[in-house]
Amino acid sequence: IRFAHTSENLLYSACTDGTVKCWDTRLPSSDAAQLFNGFPSNVFISFDISCNDILICAGTEKVEEDAFLVFWDARNAKSNPVSNEPLGVYSESHNDDVTQVCFHPTSPNLLVSGSTDGLANVFDLNKENEDDALVVTCNSDSSVSFVGWSGEASNQIYCLTHDEGFYWWDIAQLDTQEPITLLKIPDVRETFNSDHGTLDYLTGGFYNKKADALFLLGGTHTGSLHLMNCEIGRA
Repeated sequence: IRFAHTSENLLYSACTDGTVKCWDTRLPSSDAAQLFNGFPSNVFISFDISCNDILICAGTEKVEEDAFLVFWDARNAKSNPVSNEPLGVYSESHNDDVTQVCFHPTSPNLLVSGSTDGLANVFDLNKENEDDALVVTCNSDSSVSFVGWSGEASNQIYCLTHDEGFYWWDIAQLDTQEPITLLKIPDVRETFNSDHGTLDYLTGGFYNKKADALFLLGGTHTGSLHLMNCEIGRA
């Protein structure tokens, strides 16, 4: 679920029934205020809304040989709140479940997606087709569980994997001779060093602009939580 960026009253949810719904928390009705339909075979397991609340993107489970990124224009729902068909779809960039999609925090045309195929893809949605839209593909060599943006200019991406790996890339270096990989830790549990016990799993991450730092969240099976500050060379 996601709250809208420009309205505190609008809540979005995606469902395995192939729909994204918008709920107006001011209304007493149990019916969704807006409905966005996918294609018949779609099973949505991830979604996000652009920073200006115009674009919606949902990622699907793999069905037969296909895994999709499905897009809608949220503005169309104002004229037809009952049913809204997709604006478009990307079908070539992932070949397994799309577990995560995340729009850029300030540029509504930029999107990063993650999949169990191990890839984290960055797209520029201003481009006319999927091939041109694909800015960069970063490979974690594992199954991606979480993706996000970081850096002062939000020009870095990172991902967590289902086997507790952490990968961090600087896409601002794409047009330079510098490597884009900032940090690669296949298993954070093996490098975790704390006086407060061990680390069993990772749950997510976030970039704190005021501190100019990327933090990871993790925990233990006994209920402890860990907040980890990521720095080049260590996590």
